[in-house]
Amino acid sequence: MHPTCAPGGDAMRNNRALRAAIVAAPAVLAGILVASHGCGSARKTENPGPTGSSELNVEITSVQLPQGATDVPKVTFRATDRSGALVDVLTEMGKAASKTVPYISNGPRFTLAQMEPDGSATNWYEATANPGTFTPPAGVTPSPAAAVQPNFQQAPASNPASRITANSDGTFTFAFTAPTTDAARRDPTKPIVAGMWIERIANRQSGGPKRWPAAATKITSASGTPPAAHQAVADSACNTCHVELRAHDRRESVQLCKTCHTGGAGGVVYRDPESNENIDFRALIHRIHSGAELPSVRAGGHFFVVGFQGAVSDFSDVELPALRSATECTVCHNGGADADAWKTKASFVACTACHDNVRFDGSAAASCALGTDDVQPCNHALSPGTVTAASNCAGCHTPGLTSPPIGPDVVHKNALVGLASQWKYEIVNVTVGGDRLPVVQFRVSHGGTPSDVKNDAAWKQGAASRLFVDLAWPTTEFTNEGAGFVDATVTSPQFTTGTPGQGQPVQINALAASTPVAGQAGVFQVTSPIAVPAQFSSIRVVLEGHPAEGVGPAAVRVPVPNAIQDAAVGGGAPAARRQIVSADTCNACHSEVTAHGANRNASPAVCVVCHTPRTTDFVRVVQAENKATNPAPAGTPDTAIDFKVLIHAIHGADIRKTPYTVFAFGGNPTPFPAAFPGQTGRCTICHVGDSYRLPLKSEVLDTTLHAGAPDVQGDPAEQRLGPITAVCTSCHDMVRFDTSAQRPVCNTLVPVNSAECNHTGGTQAEASCASCHAAGSAFDTAAVHPIHEKTQ
Repeated sequence: MHPTCAPGGDAMRNNRALRAAIVAAPAVLAGILVASHGCGSARKTENPGPTGSSELNVEITSVQLPQGATDVPKVTFRATDRSGALVDVLTEMGKAASKTVPYISNGPRFTLAQMEPDGSATNWYEATANPGTFTPPAGVTPSPAAAVQPNFQQAPASNPASRITANSDGTFTFAFTAPTTDAARRDPTKPIVAGMWIERIANRQSGGPKRWPAAATKITSASGTPPAAHQAVADSACNTCHVELRAHDRRESVQLCKTCHTGGAGGVVYRDPESNENIDFRALIHRIHSGAELPSVRAGGHFFVVGFQGAVSDFSDVELPALRSATECTVCHNGGADADAWKTKASFVACTACHDNVRFDGSAAASCALGTDDVQPCNHALSPGTVTAASNCAGCHTPGLTSPPIGPDVVHKNALVGLASQWKYEIVNVTVGGDRLPVVQFRVSHGGTPSDVKNDAAWKQGAASRLFVDLAWPTTEFTNEGAGFVDATVTSPQFTTGTPGQGQPVQINALAASTPVAGQAGVFQVTSPIAVPAQFSSIRVVLEGHPAEGVGPAAVRVPVPNAIQDAAVGGGAPAARRQIVSADTCNACHSEVTAHGANRNASPAVCVVCHTPRTTDFVRVVQAENKATNPAPAGTPDTAIDFKVLIHAIHGADIRKTPYTVFAFGGNPTPFPAAFPGQTGRCTICHVGDSYRLPLKSEVLDTTLHAGAPDVQGDPAEQRLGPITAVCTSCHDMVRFDTSAQRPVCNTLVPVNSAECNHTGGTQAEASCASCHAAGSAFDTAAVHPIHEKTQ
């Protein structure tokens, strides 16, 4: 057992989980879903209003290195609250036992490390950590061994003043003990980074006490003015997805992470003693974000580390989303002064983190082959002998090198993004005549040249080629009533000619049904087989699908951004749909959101034409029940896939308690939620403006939970739920509205939604939700969700 997050702990062992995950199912929106957890609460941070808007902010004002043999390093720091008022750290540490708010929990912790030329660091406080008791992943036989690890330092809770001194200007000075790392490996003339993290328990602007963590770093050097910190990865790059990346509860910023997650000078490697994994930031972060793609994992192994109290964090299922590939280095390497180091300073530690099958001692059965995705161990072309762990990898792997193709920027690029950028979909014209049959004209271009969708090879590669025109109505809130969608590929004794799909749009195979338009280069036309029902006056047209690059089995589906156009029936301007999220908010993490086999790409405006309030996964449930192998039980219930419910449930890992299972194409069950990189309750991560607040727009419809007979209009067997309740319970799935005496009241639960509970306001009609949760009300959504404050 190792001292960790507990008060007084010294070894850096509380790496409970820094998880990334994706569920890439064709039936639902794929997502990059990464979460950072640590000792204690796994909740992520809230968005500060103005920068530093928190009940605790810290700044390291100076770092004093030892001036003689008996001197010790010292760090002077300042703590302030939201208003800028000084926080008396010693006084509030003294209130921790009584938990009188506000108080400092556990006390500040400090670390000190010297920066090495390669961007790694040597911690000045090393210790040997022995393996603890843990349960390895199934099928894994670990080789635990004592390992060198970095330490942090903190004042004893019983007498914090023995190490922390209050200064007359409101700052405090912390005195380290004498460094434990071998003096021969310490060099004070190198840049020295001091780091600290601290937590305060205080009230929030509305509500009771909350945890307010804060962290800071400062760089110095005994040789004079130090250089800027090495920034191969900037905090802003991490926070593109993580919003405010924080691990181990209170530790944030890449520079602070690197003071512990690093490799020491003199060949010392910091490792996790249980898994024997390298915890150097360059190795750990690459391996976390490539977990499922690691050759060792694809060959049947696991990548895991062990943290606090023997908790095993297995990253073997971690992937980035389809168009945010782990091989696309600039996803993370951007924003920092040294962001190009990935291509100019290739290193053994970073490269072998992902390429963990490459051997340098000649022990593999075969040599690695360029251009192949090896899984089994293979020998580096210049090993054994020529290349070792100490070699200068950048000497051969230079930027732009194509002959042989081993330049880091040549090898590490997202080919799909490049292919997609060459293609363009356009909707040229939409008309709806007196017969109310929409006529759609469209053009597809490749490299600026019109593509012949009837003859070009890209459109003749079987399932790898697909181009459809989808028609949905009305634009204010898609129901697609009267569209008559039937999936002819899904049949059963009940539906012998195909299963009807409630709420689905008209879909026209543009490769088969289109005809060239005379006099317009590259323009093709399709006519809807279904008339727009008389009660609807606006439609949305979507051109979706994928060309294929390559021929035969090697053909690749290219995720071309869909074209979207709304049109009025009979002319004029179409009714505008409300904007709730935008492509930009989705693509901040997804790069370019893509789903359903590269068919629906780049915009949630496409998703909503199928994921309507009236839609469930009924068609796929029928398919699942009739599978030849492992069929679903007869009578398996269908699940709502209304976009407003689906997306909350998919991304609701921080809150949701029970699985949300959707049957995908092929009748395959796909369970959600998956982990999420930001904080589920911080609505503004995805929502535009205040679109998350009540009341909802009048056109928002009830969600169909279970379809009645999909081919019967108004079947009384259909089950619906009001839109507010449907959205709220898609995350707060433990809330009940029948006030059973066997359940606690929801506002008594910590954490929120941890068990079945009775709605705090009792049984409420849908129409009453806004009376308590609308803007400015007692439980305004913006107040009860962690949106404007920085807290945990």
